[in-house]
Amino acid sequence: MRTHVLLVDDSEMIRNLLMHLLQRSGIAAFEFSEAENGKEGLAVLARVPVDLVLVDRSMPIMDGVEFIRSVRGDARYPDLAIVMVSSEATDEKVREALVAGADSYLVKPPDPATLRRVVGTLIKPAADRREAVDRLAAASGGGTE
Repeated sequence: MRTHVLLVDDSEMIRNLLMHLLQRSGIAAFEFSEAENGKEGLAVLARVPVDLVLVDRSMPIMDGVEFIRSVRGDARYPDLAIVMVSSEATDEKVREALVAGADSYLVKPPDPATLRRVVGTLIKPAADRREAVDRLAAASGGGTE
């Protein structure tokens, strides 16, 4: 089973870098969706089941903090893992993202080992939930919906 990651960043170069680092991390098989701003990211979430979001802080139209607040305020995504990835690393900026609901905060460009550790920690609960649902479905003779 693949882990679906939504990359929300206005820089195509950063989105490509994050894809590359995750693919080389060895922690999971990944598939990716992309968005250039928070508004597009919300539209992707409405269409595609996602396990993890990596979101930039500073973007046009809707920034990362506003995106996180929108996701955390939506009952459809109670357990969605969100990591803010930003070049802004002041204590105030980090605290604001975490208070908004980010599960973690990484500074651009992320260190591959740190990215691997953070993502590995966050996607394990999602994989465990999927596995439990699959076991229940198999035990009841039905499929997952």
